[in-house]
Amino acid sequence: MTTKEIALARADAVDLAAIVRALPDPSTLEEGTRVVVLGSLAEEPSLKHRLFAAFGLKGDGGVPRALRCTALVARGYVGVGAAEDGAGRDIAFGSVPSATAPLDY
Repeated sequence: MTTKEIALARADAVDLAAIVRALPDPSTLEEGTRVVVLGSLAEEPSLKHRLFAAFGLKGDGGVPRALRCTALVARGYVGVGAAEDGAGRDIAFGSVPSATAPLDY
């Protein structure tokens, strides 16, 4: 299985529509490809976000799981979920659906 990892830019994480646009169209990827969307942004956090994080407060500049998972579903991915990976990173993931397998409701 192929995995494609995506780290969103701050401009791509402003709202749900922007996140959906930032994700690749599933039809352009091989069947079964897993797309992983990282919770942390691609660029370094701002000074404000680092200060919040230093005091253990929210505002770390990450993208909420609910938004990332909703964007994956809206874009057409299946088997969507979220977790921490082996490296402790917050990830949301989904897979490109099979063109021949019916959806199982």
